[in-house]
Amino acid sequence: MYDNGQLWPRWYNPGNIPAHELVGRVARHFGVSRNEMCGAVRQRPLPQARAVVALILRERGFSYKQAGRFFGNRDPKSVRHACDNFETYARIDPRVRESYEHFRDQA
Repeated sequence: MYDNGQLWPRWYNPGNIPAHELVGRVARHFGVSRNEMCGAVRQRPLPQARAVVALILRERGFSYKQAGRFFGNRDPKSVRHACDNFETYARIDPRVRESYEHFRDQA
């Protein structure tokens, strides 16, 4: 946490993030690689990071199938599952919601 009480420094404001770059930025934020985001591993924090990106992409108007392409051609059901589980992840760890809100505002 930064001295301003936020998870990000004040200067961090990347503007509109293209969808392909969003995956990479969220991955870095959660401390995982882009390749891990597209892999089959389900260990924390990968499902949470995927849920953040999936929900933002859906809000941008991407279909589940289109969003799945950003995760290594995941099945649309997997993307829907990530979106459906977002609230559970956010309840367990409030930083998940904070991350979502931050990247949503930048996207």
